[in-house]
Amino acid sequence: GIKPRGIGTGAVAKINQDRGVISYPFAQSSDQLLVGVYDGHGPHGERISEHVSFEVVETLEANPLEITPGSTEDDPPNALRSA
Repeated sequence: GIKPRGIGTGAVAKINQDRGVISYPFAQSSDQLLVGVYDGHGPHGERISEHVSFEVVETLEANPLEITPGSTEDDPPNALRSA
Protein backbone atom coordinates (compact mmCIF):
# COMPACT_ATOMS: atom_id res chain seq x y z
CA GLY A 1 0.00 0.00 0.00
CA ILE A 2 0.90 3.64 -0.05
CA LYS A 3 1.16 5.61 3.17
CA PRO A 4 0.59 9.37 2.73
CA ARG A 5 3.14 11.63 4.42
CA GLY A 6 1.22 14.88 4.43
CA ILE A 7 0.40 17.56 1.94
CA GLY A 8 3.06 18.14 -0.70
CA THR A 9 5.57 15.67 0.77
CA GLY A 10 4.78 12.72 -1.48
CA ALA A 11 4.03 9.17 -0.47
CA VAL A 12 6.10 6.25 0.75
CA ALA A 13 5.60 2.63 -0.32
CA LYS A 14 4.50 0.43 2.56
CA ILE A 15 4.93 -3.35 2.71
CA ASN A 16 1.69 -5.32 2.73
CA GLN A 17 1.86 -7.22 6.03
CA ASP A 18 -1.21 -9.38 5.47
CA ARG A 19 -0.97 -13.00 4.38
CA GLY A 20 -3.50 -15.61 3.38
CA VAL A 21 -3.38 -19.35 2.91
CA ILE A 22 -5.58 -21.95 1.25
CA SER A 23 -4.57 -25.55 1.91
CA TYR A 24 -6.37 -28.19 -0.14
CA PRO A 25 -6.50 -31.06 0.28
CA PHE A 26 -5.99 -30.47 3.97
CA ALA A 27 -4.66 -33.17 6.30
CA GLN A 28 -4.48 -35.55 3.32
CA SER A 29 -8.25 -35.42 2.92
CA SER A 30 -10.08 -34.13 -0.13
CA ASP A 31 -13.05 -33.58 2.23
CA GLN A 32 -11.18 -30.85 4.14
CA LEU A 33 -9.97 -27.37 3.27
CA LEU A 34 -8.14 -24.88 5.48
CA VAL A 35 -8.44 -21.16 4.78
CA GLY A 36 -6.55 -18.63 6.89
CA VAL A 37 -6.09 -14.86 6.86
CA TYR A 38 -3.35 -13.27 8.95
CA ASP A 39 -3.26 -9.53 9.59
CA GLY A 40 0.32 -8.39 10.25
CA HIS A 41 1.15 -5.26 12.27
CA GLY A 42 4.27 -3.54 13.50
CA PRO A 43 7.84 -3.34 12.25
CA HIS A 44 8.01 -7.07 11.38
CA GLY A 45 4.33 -7.77 10.76
CA GLU A 46 4.90 -9.28 7.32
CA ARG A 47 7.42 -11.77 8.74
CA ILE A 48 5.14 -12.81 11.59
CA SER A 49 2.04 -13.27 9.42
CA GLU A 50 4.11 -15.23 6.86
CA HIS A 51 5.53 -17.51 9.55
CA VAL A 52 2.13 -18.12 11.13
CA SER A 53 0.51 -18.89 7.77
CA PHE A 54 2.86 -21.87 7.32
CA GLU A 55 3.18 -22.89 10.98
CA VAL A 56 -0.56 -23.27 11.56
CA VAL A 57 -0.95 -25.60 8.57
CA GLU A 58 2.05 -27.73 9.57
CA THR A 59 1.05 -27.95 13.24
CA LEU A 60 -2.56 -28.86 12.51
CA GLU A 61 -1.58 -31.45 9.92
CA ALA A 62 0.86 -33.01 12.41
CA ASN A 63 -2.16 -33.91 14.60
CA PRO A 64 -4.57 -35.35 12.01
CA LEU A 65 -6.86 -37.14 14.47
CA GLU A 66 -7.65 -33.84 16.22
CA ILE A 67 -8.88 -32.29 12.97
CA THR A 68 -10.65 -35.27 11.39
CA PRO A 69 -14.44 -35.10 11.67
CA GLY A 70 -15.81 -38.31 13.21
CA SER A 71 -12.51 -39.27 14.84
CA THR A 72 -12.76 -40.20 18.51
CA GLU A 73 -10.00 -37.62 19.12
CA ASP A 74 -11.63 -34.90 16.99
CA ASP A 75 -10.85 -31.65 18.86
CA PRO A 76 -10.09 -28.74 16.50
CA PRO A 77 -9.96 -26.15 19.33
CA ASN A 78 -7.25 -28.18 21.09
CA ALA A 79 -5.35 -28.58 17.81
CA LEU A 80 -5.43 -24.79 17.36
CA ARG A 81 -4.19 -24.24 20.92
CA SER A 82 -1.26 -26.52 20.08
CA ALA A 83 -0.52 -24.44 17.00
